[in-house]
Amino acid sequence: MIKFITLLTLFVTSVTFGADVKISSLPLGSGSTTGINDSFPYVDSATMVTKRLTLYDLVNVPLFVATYAPINNPTFTGTLTAPTILSTKNTSDPLSSVYGHSISLYPSYTANNTDTAYGVTVIDQPNVSSTKTLSNAAGLASDTSLAAGAGTVTSLSGLKSTFGIKTGSTGAVTNAYGLNVIPYHQAGTITNSYGLYLTSPVTGGTVTNEWGVYGASTTAKNYLGGSLWLGLSSSTNKLHQDAGTATANYHQFTANATTGQSSSDGLLVGIDATGNAILNQQEALPMNFYTAGALKATLLSDGKLGLGVTTPVQKYQQDAGTATANYHQFTANATTGQTATDGLLVGIDSSANGIINQQETLPIKVSTAGAQRLLVSAAGSVVVGNSASALATSATDGFLYISTSAGAPVGTPSTQTGSAPIHIDTTNNAFYYYSGATWRSVGSSSVQGTRQTGTSMSVGTAITPVAGSNTVAFVVGNGGPITITASPPVVVSGMGAGQELKICGTSNTNTVTYTNGVNLVLNGSATLGKDQCLNLLYAGSDGTNSSWIETSRSF
Repeated sequence: MIKFITLLTLFVTSVTFGADVKISSLPLGSGSTTGINDSFPYVDSATMVTKRLTLYDLVNVPLFVATYAPINNPTFTGTLTAPTILSTKNTSDPLSSVYGHSISLYPSYTANNTDTAYGVTVIDQPNVSSTKTLSNAAGLASDTSLAAGAGTVTSLSGLKSTFGIKTGSTGAVTNAYGLNVIPYHQAGTITNSYGLYLTSPVTGGTVTNEWGVYGASTTAKNYLGGSLWLGLSSSTNKLHQDAGTATANYHQFTANATTGQSSSDGLLVGIDATGNAILNQQEALPMNFYTAGALKATLLSDGKLGLGVTTPVQKYQQDAGTATANYHQFTANATTGQTATDGLLVGIDSSANGIINQQETLPIKVSTAGAQRLLVSAAGSVVVGNSASALATSATDGFLYISTSAGAPVGTPSTQTGSAPIHIDTTNNAFYYYSGATWRSVGSSSVQGTRQTGTSMSVGTAITPVAGSNTVAFVVGNGGPITITASPPVVVSGMGAGQELKICGTSNTNTVTYTNGVNLVLNGSATLGKDQCLNLLYAGSDGTNSSWIETSRSF
């Protein structure tokens, strides 16, 4: 079995065979400076002493023959089919074909064991003493360069490898390598070990496109088990890219014709020249963010950000789905805790009600211009104004504003359990609150009639005070003295408890007399002449009757 055949540049430096295998003949042309010495190299299987096979300089008589065929196949003793070792081609026009090789090897083996078969093996194992220095050692050195002439070479390779399985074979290959580099780190010290090292080019000519590594296949997979550092030779990260001092450094992603492929197209991820982290969608398209394979956030080209919604209509829009509470939560670590029941919630509940929920036993404060304007205590008290100081009497801002209308309110407010509305009548300068299904005036007054003439009263006429207001009613008998017999003599419907009524006469001739009745409780009958007044207070209902009660009289 052939173990390995070794070449050194253009010379075969050693040929090694298995036990008891000899070359019986290997003629290679003629001429005193061409051919072989030691025509019958032999390897002793016990001592592994290898004789050397040398091909001398092939200048005077070319080694090549005119036909593309093996020449003088050597024969072997043993069980293996004899391999063709050398086959060459005419050198009169060495570039007229794809083969411009000085030596071509075409081994052909009939395998009958598990030994490894190599077409060419280059063994370079120098022995350098401790007092010597070896500048360069290369197992295989190639120099494929145009050294003269002005012609054109379509394709020039320093090292070209064709590997795999060709048409006509039905065999199988487990692993096929175009280039298989096996580093040895078994002993000694290696300062820098490079699996593949591409030096900087010797410049002076013109190179239109310089590629360090180029993989033309669009289906090939590329695997790198170690780290990849671009622009630097040391890092602690698996992937590290550096573009130099004060230089922007990006990864760019484009989609060919969809985005274009210029520097202003697609997506940039990296840092700018001042070191700011940059995520730059250069197209007028959204930037989408996914987790667990689902879209979670969308940033539109106009700056609107949507969480749970792909077409936000505000600068920030968040959607949690139908009938789902949706909040922003703010916590302060150990101060508040960080659970779902801690801190402040701002958002909407599952019924879409707007919610501001202080979940701590602390107030909610609303401030403007650095000063507190509103405080809602943990117990529910509402404080309007600056808690730091009282409002100055000359203040022009800082007040509580409530609704107003030109006239007394008459509408029925919507019910808010545990609360009542308030309102101001700017026409009558009256302050109202709504209670007991009625708008009631607080601290306001109204006047019915005048002190000079009063309201003309008949026996069946009842006074109707303004609901919720303290009223003064001036009265005068219609055509002489009268006694009021209307029932009730004073209207009670809609009145507010504690509301006051003063009834004053305006004439000593046309007097008006009131007596006790179901809805009027007096300390005896009262006849009202000019400037004589009866003071009443609405006491509300005692469970049976609603009554006006005399508090005093001024006569």
